[in-house]
Amino acid sequence: MRLKYNFLSFALLIIILSCSYNKNETITIYHYKLFSTDSETQIDSDPLIRLINPEAIEYYYLKENKSIFKYMIDPFDESASRILFNQDTCELVSTKLFHLNGNDIEVFKYNYDLKNVQDEESFIFYNPKYGIIAIYNYSWLHLTYFEYNNTEGLIHSITDNDLDFIIK
Repeated sequence: MRLKYNFLSFALLIIILSCSYNKNETITIYHYKLFSTDSETQIDSDPLIRLINPEAIEYYYLKENKSIFKYMIDPFDESASRILFNQDTCELVSTKLFHLNGNDIEVFKYNYDLKNVQDEESFIFYNPKYGIIAIYNYSWLHLTYFEYNNTEGLIHSITDNDLDFIIK
């Protein structure tokens, strides 16, 4: 009987360790309205946390000690030709290599467009190390940028040098 409890405890420990949550990492969300006279950038006041598990990367807002699901992304395979974004398949459009603080960050751009739905059309920008980099809704010309601890300044590399990568 004791062996059975030891095995169950070990199995539970493996399950817990298979999911990682970095409490020290804060993901800051910036909102940009592209091609607008109102160029004020908005920053989300609620922290966003990232939960990485073997199946997917999930993002949750923490509001009043409750977690609220926001996004989920899951690469299909190592080829990166498709991803699942909130359970919908997105096809790869292009990739671009950005240089930031002596590091190379390859950003994959995917098209998100649900059939028979209006105004959700977006490009999803993804990096295997970080997860979602940005979401650009091309119906509303709205860019949501995810800034991680090691990606400070990446948005300027993208928007200052190659805005076409975002919008086309």
